[in-house]
Amino acid sequence: MDETGVSRILKNLTSGHKVKSINIPPLDNFILDVNLEICYQVVFVEESSKVLYTSTKGNDDIKYLSLEDNKYVRFFKGQKEKVLSLSMSFNSKNFLSSSKDGIIKL
Repeated sequence: MDETGVSRILKNLTSGHKVKSINIPPLDNFILDVNLEICYQVVFVEESSKVLYTSTKGNDDIKYLSLEDNKYVRFFKGQKEKVLSLSMSFNSKNFLSSSKDGIIKL
């Protein structure tokens, strides 16, 4: 990207190799409406190409995101309060979540 924009590089933390470049366009003449979503719990799935995460924004859904496509694969609904913990099975086929309401889901 040229001097009017910014380029960020995502790297694999294990190997140090570049995974993807993200170009951020210049914002000189734009009003930016920032709607921040802060991840609370993050679990990597399928050799780190996807993540399960919870956030501080909106509802208590668990989000399943493809890092390669930057698209949501699925939303897992059902927790009534903030998710406090996520744990993934060794084979990445199942996960457990626990929430502030004391409920554990598989």
